[in-house]
Amino acid sequence: MLDKAERVAVPRAGGPRGRHITVNAVAPGPTATPPFLEGKSQEAVDQIASMNPMGRLGTPEDIAETLELKR
Repeated sequence: MLDKAERVAVPRAGGPRGRHITVNAVAPGPTATPPFLEGKSQEAVDQIASMNPMGRLGTPEDIAETLELKR
């Protein structure tokens, strides 16, 4: 059985086939940015961070290192 991410990705994956278009997606989890942190107590942030396998929030730099832009 497909999980939710696979059900969303599979139908879209075939769309650009044969058109030399590459489609990738990055779906980061909670990331330590001002909009994410705003209004959350330190206790709430710590609890969310503890649920991440890395034991911390992601950073914008983590996401940037994951991406490779091609022109």
